[in-house]
Amino acid sequence: SMNQVCDGDALACRVPVSCIGYLESQVAEGKNGCKNVNTMGTCTYDNGSGLWNYTLSCLDGCNIETGGCFAPSLKQCAYTQLNESTRQSTVEAVVPLGASVSIEIKCAAQADSGSNIAKWPYTIATHVNENCTTCTTQTQYLSEVSTMPGGDGKYVCVAVAHVENGKSFICPIEMPPSETGLPEYTSASKLSNLTDVSHTYTISRPILAYWNFNSQDTSVDNHSVKLSSTIELANANYKQEITFVGSGTDYAAAAQPGWNSNSNPDYSMPYWKIMLDTKDYQNISLSFMVKASSEKSKSFRMAYWLPNSQFEQFGKDITFSDANQKWHEWSGDLPAAADNADALVIGIFPYATPASANVRLDEIRITGDPM
Repeated sequence: SMNQVCDGDALACRVPVSCIGYLESQVAEGKNGCKNVNTMGTCTYDNGSGLWNYTLSCLDGCNIETGGCFAPSLKQCAYTQLNESTRQSTVEAVVPLGASVSIEIKCAAQADSGSNIAKWPYTIATHVNENCTTCTTQTQYLSEVSTMPGGDGKYVCVAVAHVENGKSFICPIEMPPSETGLPEYTSASKLSNLTDVSHTYTISRPILAYWNFNSQDTSVDNHSVKLSSTIELANANYKQEITFVGSGTDYAAAAQPGWNSNSNPDYSMPYWKIMLDTKDYQNISLSFMVKASSEKSKSFRMAYWLPNSQFEQFGKDITFSDANQKWHEWSGDLPAAADNADALVIGIFPYATPASANVRLDEIRITGDPM
């Protein structure tokens, strides 16, 4: 009667226009309250008195069906190309104040891009913005150093945003218009189901030191990170400088200082000595190419040395018997002890090698990941 609307659950009646008294014009009503449709942020609810006189401010809109607020959700996000040297990326997100958002970047080898994104093996974790009350609407998330594999290769990556109301979205490369929804992400999402949301990039690990000897000297390449790195012969039985063998613009380093011909490695015998620091880098790797004169068997052991320690082997020995017929490639990873070192010596130790053999090295490369 009297044009009132009765709420059987609350055992109270109200006048339909009662919301006008608490909010400005353009009021929308629901089962449990009303909201100003201009701001979507001020809601009035029944607090048990039978009157709609309980006002609540909502950051992400009023849920007048439940008598509360909608959980804050991510509105937009985009991310930049991954930096090839640091393997980091910046994700820009438009986030309501008070929202809790986490973002991760998932990557897979390009050949595996058709599999479920959730199962992609490489994840670049990002910083989490937990209930930020001071952030502007657009917040930048800088990803942490990734767990991408050490080898070179092409990889596909997407950014996934997880918001506190349980939603997950794929972040497009470009920031979408404010009215455009984001591609929804589920554990079964595949890249083939999404458009313009991924990056393909080629991994190239930072080169700490590199020698190709084409300038017929022992200077490290001027594009290397650690320009103070040096290479020399050590423990030579008699004084001999490194020589260079080749022609045109293609040369290799060569030496025959009287190598260890015994069947066991001996760190007191002549060896190729590389000196550098690895400050701010980890996951150190060495690779090089080697060949030698003499058709007899020749073996090489790789070892590293740190101050106040002894030489320690790393990687597997290499053995071959051909005489300068082809280059033999070797690569191996140093242990964690070589990370972030002020001084590091890497030794290439010939053994079971004829003393007079002319040993040639080329393409010596030391790489690492930023810490």
